[in-house]
Amino acid sequence: MKINNVIAFITLFLSLNNYASYIDKNGEAVIGWFSVDDALMIEEIDPLRLKFTDDYFHNWFYTYMYKNKVKKKSFTRIHKRFKDFFTDFDDQSEDCAVPSLCEMIKEVGIERTIKMVYLYEVYGINTTHFKKVEYILEYVGTYEPFTNKELLSLIIASELFKQNFHYISQEKLMMTYSNYKKTNASANALITFFNRWRNSNFYDKVATVLHELYHQLDGLHFYNQADMKGIMLGSDKEWKEIVDTCFVSKYANTNFAEDASESLLAYFHNKAYLDQVCPEKSKVIKRVLEEAKIEQNKTRNSLKYKLNHAIRSFFY
Repeated sequence: MKINNVIAFITLFLSLNNYASYIDKNGEAVIGWFSVDDALMIEEIDPLRLKFTDDYFHNWFYTYMYKNKVKKKSFTRIHKRFKDFFTDFDDQSEDCAVPSLCEMIKEVGIERTIKMVYLYEVYGINTTHFKKVEYILEYVGTYEPFTNKELLSLIIASELFKQNFHYISQEKLMMTYSNYKKTNASANALITFFNRWRNSNFYDKVATVLHELYHQLDGLHFYNQADMKGIMLGSDKEWKEIVDTCFVSKYANTNFAEDASESLLAYFHNKAYLDQVCPEKSKVIKRVLEEAKIEQNKTRNSLKYKLNHAIRSFFY
């Protein structure tokens, strides 16, 4: 059966706290279930938790609404309207400059709305829970909004991902939450997080989101059809020759897709460990990423991309 006809469930059953991979005090590699090191993840995540405060998002949102007001003349009251919402929101959707945002605020509150808009505008990630997918619904999982803290974990993971590999985004990536209880997350163009992810700690949440984003980067499930197909490690000739010689985690040893995602996770967030456990894979990833960035630059500099970008900027 062709891979694009298969729903690829990414089952992450265990906690990072007990199954991390790291180099111990004796310089020996400890291979756990996942390829991340708890301590290193905390070092990356905590500074961003300090950065992404409510004030940070409020200031960003005011600026964002003001720019939209300038770009679109119909938004003449938008800045004042949303500034008022922070202090005195009382179902004003019928007299709102942007009804869709007002409806979102009415349902999930201003803080979550701002983070959802931020994810969409800064990272190209749509976190609406109104998107219904049949294969999730048949498992009797209902869609629910992300909590405020969960949205923060999505933002931090997206920021870490963007810092390491700035991808072009014309197609929006969907992320949703469903209360299905038997697994952690799935990815098949739409990334869906489930009950076990919701019940995990904050650092685990971020690491899981990163794992799913690296699936997108690799291109197994879906990666920006408008610009590139992902780095496709599994299609690289040199990668194929070494794929079974070592694995960065026990989860990586389950199938080729998890191997690629876990290897990328280690490359960006546990590099010394990857270099020790799978040095040849580290070299291949470096080369493939460099080639992908060259292709991205070609795309960005192409007349077709510049015209598309200009048109989208004008209308949206």
